[in-house]
Amino acid sequence: MFDVHAHLTAQELLPDLDRLLTEAYSVGVRDIVVVSENVRDAALVLNLPPCQNGVRLHKSLGLHPEHACLKSLSTVLNLIRENHTKLACVGEIGLDFSPHILGHDDAEAVKALQRECMRQQVELAYELDLPVNVHSRGAGHHALSLLRETVSASSVADTLKTTERASSQTRARMYEGRVRAVMHAWDGKAKYAAAAAADSQQSIYFSVPPCASRSPVMIKWIERLPLESLLLETDCPALAAVKGEVNVPRNLQLSLQVIGARKGVGLDIVREITRKNAEELFGLQAGKE
Repeated sequence: MFDVHAHLTAQELLPDLDRLLTEAYSVGVRDIVVVSENVRDAALVLNLPPCQNGVRLHKSLGLHPEHACLKSLSTVLNLIRENHTKLACVGEIGLDFSPHILGHDDAEAVKALQRECMRQQVELAYELDLPVNVHSRGAGHHALSLLRETVSASSVADTLKTTERASSQTRARMYEGRVRAVMHAWDGKAKYAAAAAADSQQSIYFSVPPCASRSPVMIKWIERLPLESLLLETDCPALAAVKGEVNVPRNLQLSLQVIGARKGVGLDIVREITRKNAEELFGLQAGKE
């Protein structure tokens, strides 16, 4: 199984990571994308080994909207540039319009700052030909719109630059002009997810966490989207199947089970297709379960 979104450097997990990864391997977890949320996280993620106890660890750097700050953004952007050859994607980035994040008096200013931080990170990801790992709590269609607008503008700018230099000097992209993203723990409307997944000009996937088993909102889009648009995630230590529990890497099997039950297909099929989807999104060679 392939976990596309986890916080292995969280204080609830990192001290016991060796045991947790051994347990995850025993239930079939073979790959984990480890995302960061801030400058401190980024340093910890970069120090992780490429593989531990049989589980391949794919690194991702980004600034979470909860930590939106132009000074931190500048530091994170520099870290992404310096380490981009080591990264599977850019993230966790995005928007979070939930009330406890926005506050009350300056909500519009907070939204504007989040949008600017997300826009600059998407631009850099596009420049470096990396997909993005997106948080969109309470802001689903806003995040999708910003993704499309930013990539479209970056694509036009890139085309103009290309005409000014010889084609032999132009770096080929895996997906020219496409949005390449995983929308993690989507809590938006199923119709927006379905429209994004059906857009043949984009490569947008939606990842399913263990808590989907208790979320009517998530169940709606899981049932509506094709398997070819779904991925597995834990978001550990958050989003456990049981509210309030610490989520751990081995619980990826619960995400697998949710999809299998809601789509009415065997777990082997879900495992195979979600792995293929992840490998296509991140541009990885086929791995072994």
